[in-house]
Amino acid sequence: MAWEDLTDDDVERLRRLNEPRLKPRQVAELDGRTVARGADVTAGEAEASEPAPNPANIRSDNPMECADFASRISWDAYQRAADASAELRAQIVELNQQTLNQTKQIVEMLAELRTQAQQQPPPPPPPVFRQISVEDIAKLVHVGVTAVKEIKKGSN
Repeated sequence: MAWEDLTDDDVERLRRLNEPRLKPRQVAELDGRTVARGADVTAGEAEASEPAPNPANIRSDNPMECADFASRISWDAYQRAADASAELRAQIVELNQQTLNQTKQIVEMLAELRTQAQQQPPPPPPPVFRQISVEDIAKLVHVGVTAVKEIKKGSN
């Protein structure tokens, strides 16, 4: 964007608006004037930087200007890719840390459950069932019939 006749107050307002958004080592320029600086950029470095050429002013018959402009575009793309890669690495580190913290919490909870299980008395053993055969049932019925006969004899 080409804005003509920026006052110092206008530049200061642009700086306050844009500097928080800039990443380290980035400089925002407008019409060849530095309007915002990222972290780690001193005022002297920002003023010493070359203003970016306006693509409309590049002559196609001058290969040096075209090469310089292509080089700047390539360098800018590289810087953006490096910044995006660094951001992704930081996010991965943060997610890995969260995963480790959650794993630690799960391990602590399992250890607590094991401790509680060891402190509780063991459940009573299940009852032992005796296998009853047909002969055992026949003996039981015979004893019952005999007892009933004895009771009937005694009541008569």
